[in-house]
Amino acid sequence: MRGVALIGAGIIARVHAEAPQSLPRVRVAAVVDLLNAAAPGCVRALPSDTEQMPLSVIEAMASGLPVAATDVCDVAAMVAAGNQAFVIPVEDAAMATAWCALIDGVTAL
Repeated sequence: MRGVALIGAGIIARVHAEAPQSLPRVRVAAVVDLLNAAAPGCVRALPSDTEQMPLSVIEAMASGLPVAATDVCDVAAMVAAGNQAFVIPVEDAAMATAWCALIDGVTAL
């Protein structure tokens, strides 16, 4: 059974800390050096509803990782052409679909 590792300190990390049984296959790690935290099979997600300059997208590009990102700021213009299909509306369902597709190795939605 595969699980998910979430790196960072966002809302999912707080929910997991308060009720780890609600996300039994999730491991949360607070890593400061995200550029060097990437492993094969990693994808990045930017689920924000507002951003000025999303550092996580820049880090993903620098690491050569695919990223599922909400269409905020100029994210669509920032990502490589092959990743633009994964710039999606600010909706939980759209993010889940894009993230799962990237994890499964899908190259277009």
